[in-house]
Amino acid sequence: MHLLCLVIQAEASLAAATHRVLELYGLRLYLVETLDAAASALRQWRFDAVLLDAEGFGREAGDRVGSVLMLMRETQVPIVVRSGRCDEATQFRRLEQGATAMVPVVQP
Repeated sequence: MHLLCLVIQAEASLAAATHRVLELYGLRLYLVETLDAAASALRQWRFDAVLLDAEGFGREAGDRVGSVLMLMRETQVPIVVRSGRCDEATQFRRLEQGATAMVPVVQP
């Protein structure tokens, strides 16, 4: 049985790499590149999990990421947020908004 995972990733080059890795785990992926497309997909489909690459949307999109997280929380789907801003305050805010887990982006 394949699980359907919504992947929200602004950078197309990273999306291809993410796609290859997650498919190895038996996930069927639905990729979107904008937060608006993610919100639309969440209203139309039932996903088993969501991976949100918040890093790709930049710091100015913080409020929009939060609103999409709150929409996702209503679906009661596990939500993993990948972010370069993993200070305690940001982690706590994202978890309050509905994220299930935070994955930090490791800078070389």
